[in-house]
Amino acid sequence: MIEIKIKIIALFCLVILLLTGCDFTKNKTYFSNEFYYKILDEENIAIGNLNSSYSKNYVFVPAYIEAYKVSQIGFSTGLGFGGNGYLTSIFNNGTILERFYIPNTIETIDDRYMYMVNNEFKVFYSGKVIDLGKLTLNKESKIYVLNEMFNDFFNVIGNNYKNNLYRANVAYHLNYEIDDPYYYIDYYDYGSKLLFIPPNPSRNGFIFDGWYKDSECSTKWDFENDIIPYLNENEQFKEIKLYAKWQLG
Repeated sequence: MIEIKIKIIALFCLVILLLTGCDFTKNKTYFSNEFYYKILDEENIAIGNLNSSYSKNYVFVPAYIEAYKVSQIGFSTGLGFGGNGYLTSIFNNGTILERFYIPNTIETIDDRYMYMVNNEFKVFYSGKVIDLGKLTLNKESKIYVLNEMFNDFFNVIGNNYKNNLYRANVAYHLNYEIDDPYYYIDYYDYGSKLLFIPPNPSRNGFIFDGWYKDSECSTKWDFENDIIPYLNENEQFKEIKLYAKWQLG
């Protein structure tokens, strides 16, 4: 009798899979360094959650994993379930993610798979204008965007998240001669040192040689001693731009 029930259940599951046209190869999840990810097509992947043993309170989402561009945040692992495609900010090991750095390659946020629930969560996004409200953050969370694009983001983001939007005051510039994007952005109180340094960028045919205060790369930023200058009485906002220096490799 038990064997018959097992066969019936197995047959039922098979019928459901055939009717829904599920493709487990298409929904296969991979893991690289810190993130789970899913291949979307020949060029793009979506990133999901961090490894459950992750122990830092910040993370820089990579722009590329292997040869794939990281273009989406959050994904389904099939049958409408997120699984490792869910992106969370609190882990069972006690780690609470507080700072989430998003590169300029992200184009889509799948808001069905977001669980950014801690109140102190901060997002830093350096890419093109998209609705960052899809991250479905708490009202106390903060979303930082490039100062020069703040108004564009403000017009796009949903009304429930307009008060979550802020201007970044630190921007890392890749400093290419052609196609000159930003790398990551950040925000600190004035008078602070830069504590969360992004991973070194890479560029075909070149070697990265540090972050500089000017695009000509004449004065290097000293992370041990330099601070974000204080505002004077006539200023309401001040932005620091750091530029990557490249040497032929």
